[in-house]
Amino acid sequence: MPDGAVIGEGSLIASDLDTAIVRVRDRGEWRDRWDATRPDAMPQAVELLLTSQGRAPVRRLFLVGPGTPD
Repeated sequence: MPDGAVIGEGSLIASDLDTAIVRVRDRGEWRDRWDATRPDAMPQAVELLLTSQGRAPVRRLFLVGPGTPD
């Protein structure tokens, strides 16, 4: 969890996917993994890219934490 919350029971948000890619935005750059050096650090945003055959890709962006988008 990007905000450090305890992980609870998951929810199904999509099915029949070919790929699901998660990236985080930190200091103005998109990264494939979140390697926080401080336990209270959070990314600026989280990106979720979902693809499945026969459909257009779905990209969702979520602002996280107190920072502003760049």
